[in-house]
Formats: sequence, C-alpha cells, structure tokens
Amino acid sequence: MKQATNFAILVTTAFYLSVGCLGYSAFGDKAPINLLNVGSSGEGFVHPLWLVDCANVFVMINMLGGYQVGPVGQCLCIRMAFTHDQH
Repeated sequence: MKQATNFAILVTTAFYLSVGCLGYSAFGDKAPINLLNVGSSGEGFVHPLWLVDCANVFVMINMLGGYQVGPVGQCLCIRMAFTHDQH
C-alpha cells in the first residue's frame, strides 16, 4: 500500500509540474489570473470556446474526485451509529 501511495504522489507531482511548466512556457508572465475566465472584460482564454468548456468539465471532474475522499469517514461514523453488532 505504501508503494502504491508513493507512486500515486510521484505521478501526480510529475503531472502538475509538467502542466505548470508548459503553461508558463506558453503564456509566460502575461498569463491572466484566471486562465479559464471567459468574461466581457476580454481577459482570459476566449477562443475556441469548446476548449474552454472541455477544460471546465475536466476541472469539475477533478474536484468531484477530491470531494469523494472527505465524506468517507463521516459515512462510516453514521453507519456505525445506526447499525448494531449482530454477533
């Protein structure tokens, strides 16, 4: 289990580091604060709109995966409170 955890951390670190480096090489210091902000101010990545929509969906999928970890302990406590030992 420890090897799997260390491997997952290594892969995640490599992925986010490569995304950061590629983003900096593409936009440099002129990157807007919110790259996916498509607003009337013209700031952000505007075209093509389908790419912005895909990126927003991927961010949402990433966030949903992170929120699944939190409630596991709470659900376990609730289940243990309402179920009794049958033995």
